[in-house]
Amino acid sequence: MKLETVTNIDADRTLGALTTGTIIEVANIDRLCRHFIQYDSPAHNANTEQLTDAEIKLLDAVINYPMQPSTAYIKLAGISPNTLSKIRSNLIEQEYIRQHTVSNTRGRPAQLWEATEKTIQIITKTEASDAR
Repeated sequence: MKLETVTNIDADRTLGALTTGTIIEVANIDRLCRHFIQYDSPAHNANTEQLTDAEIKLLDAVINYPMQPSTAYIKLAGISPNTLSKIRSNLIEQEYIRQHTVSNTRGRPAQLWEATEKTIQIITKTEASDAR
């Protein structure tokens, strides 16, 4: 098979001769693919509204059972202790959870969590879209 270089004009003519589909202009491709490009972009992945299933479960548990010690959410959310330790700092840093430290008479201070308004809005949206 011999390959030869073609110009853009030749390539356009070749594509125009195809009968297997419709040629979509570049502007239309951008519009049609914007959704996929948006979700694959690093800027979108950094968006705080992209939550994992474990994060959604944890936030839902924090909304339904506020001001519990952080360790109680392992059972309440149905996640592993390892998963909780991985996602905890991210959720606090992004202000989904407000953490309160309460000193006990013995042992480590308890870390009590409450949901922020941002969390309540996002979980409500997620539940509404799941109900559809």
